Amino acid sequence: MFIAVLCNWLACTVVFLSSKQQQLFPKPLSKNVAWLIFTLATFVSIYIFAQQQLIVIACLMTLVNIMVIWPVLVFSQGHFRPSLRKYLLTAVSFSAVTHWLGA
Repeated sequence: MFIAVLCNWLACTVVFLSSKQQQLFPKPLSKNVAWLIFTLATFVSIYIFAQQQLIVIACLMTLVNIMVIWPVLVFSQGHFRPSLRKYLLTAVSFSAVTHWLGA
């Protein structure tokens, strides 16, 4: 299930990196590619969650993860201005803590 949470982080990060306001890359990514990766990563996350839960619960878990990750992503970029390496370390740490705490 931890891999599913990381897929959600990947999905949200790629969409954020396609925005003009992102500051991790000099140029934003293509929006079409970003939304395609978001869709694929979200379905992979739902599939992984569905291995242990009902499909409805898996969809809700994915939705809740995305609803938590996007504000954390935006606020961390707006207040801390981390590098890509620090951002990835923060994402993995936050995912691990929330997963182990049961959130």
